[in-house]
Order: sequence, then C-alpha cells, then structure tokens
Amino acid sequence: MAEAGSGRWPREPLLHFLVLGAGLFAVDAALRSEGPEAEPETELVREVVVDRALRDELRERLTTRLGHPPSADELAAAQDDWVHTEVLYREGLARGFDANDPAVRERVASRMGRVVRESVALPEPNDAELRTYFGRDPGRWARDARMDFTQVFVAADDPAAEPRAGALLDELRAGANPAGLGDPFSGGRRYRQRRLDDLEAAFGAGFVEGLDEQPIGSWALRRSRAGLHLVRVDERRGTAAPDFDAVRDDVARAWREEHEAAAVQEAMAGLMERWTVVGR
Repeated sequence: MAEAGSGRWPREPLLHFLVLGAGLFAVDAALRSEGPEAEPETELVREVVVDRALRDELRERLTTRLGHPPSADELAAAQDDWVHTEVLYREGLARGFDANDPAVRERVASRMGRVVRESVALPEPNDAELRTYFGRDPGRWARDARMDFTQVFVAADDPAAEPRAGALLDELRAGANPAGLGDPFSGGRRYRQRRLDDLEAAFGAGFVEGLDEQPIGSWALRRSRAGLHLVRVDERRGTAAPDFDAVRDDVARAWREEHEAAAVQEAMAGLMERWTVVGR
C-alpha cells in the first residue's frame, strides 16, 4: 500500500496543498510562539479570482505541455492546482516568508527590472539621427580586411618537400596553371573573403606574416602546421569604413541599444529617488 500511495504523490495537487499547508501553519505556530516581538501579519485579501483570462492561460500551457487541448478534467485539475498554489503563496507572503529568501528576492527584483525595461518607449530614429550617430565614429563600422587567394599545397611529410615546393614555385612564377599541381589539401585550392585573424587561427602565424603586404598576383612560399603552401594573392579589400547605406541596419540596432540603456538608467534613477538608502 505504501508503494501505491507514493506513486500517486506527484499526481495529487490537493495532497500537495494539505502537506505544504500543514508545514506552513506549523512554521507559523513556531513564529507566534516567539512572543510579542514576532513580526505582525500582513492583512490578507482573502479572495482568489479565477477568470476567463486565467483559464485561457492554463488551457494554453496544458496544450503546449500535453501536445493536445486538455480535457475538462485536466483543466479543472490544473485550475485547482493554481488556486492551491496561490493560497499558499499569499499565506506565505502574509507571514513574511519571502523577507529573507535570496531566491525570492532575486526573482522579484528581476521581474521588476523587466517591468522597468519594458516601460521604456523610444521613437524610431529618423535617417538624419542615424547618419549623425554613424558619423560620430566611422571607424566603428569598418569592415575587417579580407582577401582572396589561391594556393598549391606540398605535404610536409614528403622528405623532398622543400626542393619540390621550390620547383613548383618557379613553375608558377613562370605562368604555370596551379590546377592539378601539388598535393591534395582538405581546405581546397581557392579561398575567398578570408580575414587575416581567421587565417592565422587556421594555418598559424607564420602563414599570415606579411600576407597583407604581398603584391596582388604574386606567388610566395608560406608555411603552416600542415606543410608548405605556394600562395598567390588574388584580391585584397581594405578596412575603410563602409557606406552608411550598407550598414544602416547595424547602425540602427546600435542606436536603439545605446538609447534604451540610457533610458532604463534614467528610469531607474527616478525610481531610486523614491527611496532612502541608509548606511551607504
């Protein structure tokens, strides 16, 4: 019988309520036994409203959890569970159980912070405002230098790697077609729109050293962790700030984030004016 009863525990909201309620009132009795110095109760509004909006919300939650609309019994059980939880919550607040609970404190503060953030309403910036914001620091919107290059790979485990790479380099500089030359390489032969930082992470510092100064169209021998690379720089794009229209969405996003942060800070300052902080 004990096993059958323990198996039903998670599915009996009323049993939850009775057990938790018993514990709640036991704690309350202990607090009252401390005498006249105990904290007074907060007056309770002993009315729990179960309206259509709540029932709709419970139905939506159950549908999401169950994968289908709840039956009348399932909805009624969820409603009873919500009412029991609400009663316990209010009784606990009235007895001050939340006063020194860090978890409750953090959760309430977090929710109030969300309310403050959501109360901030900013108008959409116009084009002139965004252009002014963009112009204050054009370098902020600069795109990283990128380059296109072609490579011919020579595996380092080949004892004759160095002389073979040197011979291939002479052929390439003389105008040989790189297609079909060298050894297979997992990264391929042609690279496009690559940042120097990414290339350094992939191939090592030795590979990218001086790569940003190598003349366009020229071939050079470069070393990586994998072996030897004969590299021709095909195109290089600088770090000049892009046209405003090309980054307008990024500018607008940054403008909103900055102005929202300032507005939230101002709202928080206004809220703090209503409080006195002692001991700071």
